Amino acid sequence: MLLSHLGFGQSVVQLSANCNCSDKKIRDSLAEHYLDKGAYKYSYNSPGWQLYCDSLIAICPNIARAYQLKAIPYIKFADYAKAFPLEDKAVELEPKNYTAYRGFLKCIFTKDYEGAIIDFKKAQLLTPNSYEMDHTYPFYEGLCNLELGNYALAEENFKKDIFIQTGGDLKKQDKVHFNTFLYLGILYFEMNENDKAKENLQHCITIYQQHPDANYYLGMLYKK
Repeated sequence: MLLSHLGFGQSVVQLSANCNCSDKKIRDSLAEHYLDKGAYKYSYNSPGWQLYCDSLIAICPNIARAYQLKAIPYIKFADYAKAFPLEDKAVELEPKNYTAYRGFLKCIFTKDYEGAIIDFKKAQLLTPNSYEMDHTYPFYEGLCNLELGNYALAEENFKKDIFIQTGGDLKKQDKVHFNTFLYLGILYFEMNENDKAKENLQHCITIYQQHPDANYYLGMLYKK
C-alpha cells in the first residue's frame, strides 16, 4: 500500500499524473520530502522505509536515489537477488553517481570481482580519479585483482591509488590511507617479496598501530 497523503493535499495517484518528473527541481523536492524527511524517519528494516521509497518511485520512477535507498535493506540482509536490480536501475538513471557504488557492492559484498572491475573502469571514465567510501577506484580494482590472483595488475592498481592520493608527490606518504599499505603489503607477501611486504605493513602500523590484519601479516612475515 502506498502512502495516501503527501503533506501537499494530493494523493500519490494524483501526483503521479500531475508531476513533471523531467523537472530536476520537482524531483529534488520530492526526494527531500519522501527520502530525507520521510524514509530517514525509520530504520532500514522498517516497513516505513520501503513505503516511502515505493511511494516516490510510483510518483516519479526516474529518481535514482529512490532505487538505491530501497536496495539498502536487501543489502543489509544479503538478499542480493532483490538488491541488484534496484542498484542497476539507479546506475541506468544516474551512471555518474552510482556506477562506482555498485562496483563497491560487488567488490565487498558479493565478491563479484570481475564485475566490480568493469564498474570501476566505467566509473573512472565518468568521474576520473574520484573516491567511493573513502577509497579511490584503483584501490578497489587492486583488491579485486589481488583476490583473482592477478598480482601484476593489483600492484599497478595500488601504485595508481597512491599516486592519486598523493597527487603524484611520493613524499606525501602521510596522505595515503593505511589500508592501501595493508593490501600492498599483503600483495607482496603473496608474491614472496618479503622486504616490500615488510615495508608496507610497517607503514600501515605506523599510521594505525593496532590494525589487526597488519599485525597478523607482519607476524606471519617474520614467521616465514
